[in-house]
Amino acid sequence: MLVPSIFCKEASVVRYTSREIIVVFCNDITPAQAEKVIADLGLSVKDTVGSGNIYLIAVPAGSEQEWVKNLKKLPSVRFVERNATIALQHLQ
Repeated sequence: MLVPSIFCKEASVVRYTSREIIVVFCNDITPAQAEKVIADLGLSVKDTVGSGNIYLIAVPAGSEQEWVKNLKKLPSVRFVERNATIALQHLQ
């Protein structure tokens, strides 16, 4: 399951996944528009979540943070971050 890391405040270990970023497009952007933005950037969709506003995008290895920075500038993008595996602490 894709969960933005901002929701995991109790994370004990964060391992970033090479070659992947998570992009959430604004609600007024259709899946066709989002996929065109992605394709126009030369990137590809690996997976989608939910209604289609959340995309797992393949990027070249080592360029993840650069793509995050650049995609944040686009008005059609609501949220973007590197994909990560997060191990949560045991909560009692």
